Amino acid sequence: MKRLIILVFCLVLCWGAQAQIRFSAESPFFNDEFKVGFVHFLDGETGSAELNYNLVTQEMQFLDHQNNNAVLTLVRDPNISHITIGTDTFVPVGRQGFAVVIQNGPVTLLRKKHLVREERQKGAFGTPTTTAAVDVVTQFDFNSMVGLSSAPTQLAARPIDYLAITEYFLMRDRGAVLATRRNFLRLYRDVRSQLERFMNENNIDFQNEQHLRGLTMFANSLLMAKR
Repeated sequence: MKRLIILVFCLVLCWGAQAQIRFSAESPFFNDEFKVGFVHFLDGETGSAELNYNLVTQEMQFLDHQNNNAVLTLVRDPNISHITIGTDTFVPVGRQGFAVVIQNGPVTLLRKKHLVREERQKGAFGTPTTTAAVDVVTQFDFNSMVGLSSAPTQLAARPIDYLAITEYFLMRDRGAVLATRRNFLRLYRDVRSQLERFMNENNIDFQNEQHLRGLTMFANSLLMAKR
């Protein structure tokens, strides 16, 4: 029998969005809509629900059809192996949040995206300046969020700026570390010399997803060739 997924009601998001000169329609969720997904546990059991990953709260959430499509939060059970939604696979990373698999192999490459509230300070002549490097400034309308039609209406009228922070991780044997040069060489120590040569010849940028995909694919092919 399928394991019951432990649930808790999520707190209604108390952040809104603030108008920007350049509008982005990016939503706070990974997918545009909730989709049927499966929660896979380490013991082989599974559970299913209509799932979506919240990029702001870093929580996996689902719709409760018996409660007016309320958005509930999936408890981050340590026995969760991974979650699949369509063709995407999510794995728990660190103490909070999930990352999506973008390159499979003996070592898996993961992408973790997080929308965080932009902190601003007043600069010269009263102009706002950010306190951190900005990847993407986004905004979204809470009235358009699936399953949150009951959210306080004042949220849509009080927008707040968000920054999109993207991190990349390497995972081997369920342990995830940042995808840095040092960690690549440590995890692929059996093929270290070939990997260093590849990195140098291709001038690998460890913030560039395509570079990381190519590097991971090459490194995994070296490992599999040694077996």
